[in-house]
Amino acid sequence: MSDGALLISNRQRVVWTKDERRLLDRVAKVFNAHGDKFQLVCGSPFCPEPSIVLEKDSSDPGGRVLRCGCRDRVFTRSA
Repeated sequence: MSDGALLISNRQRVVWTKDERRLLDRVAKVFNAHGDKFQLVCGSPFCPEPSIVLEKDSSDPGGRVLRCGCRDRVFTRSA
């Protein structure tokens, strides 16, 4: 494989709604307000890397994605 070859992701892409994103933001704010950390973990028993982290979405400039080893959870754009 050459250095310039594209890496194709085999992650499933799941779309979350605006309301789901708002709910997630509210829950995270409550935890932060109490000095606690909020950690997300993939529910799939076959996920190679179950910790879910917030990363830049390479398919959407300025977008963010919640990523684990098997899925990318993307958010619908705000209107």
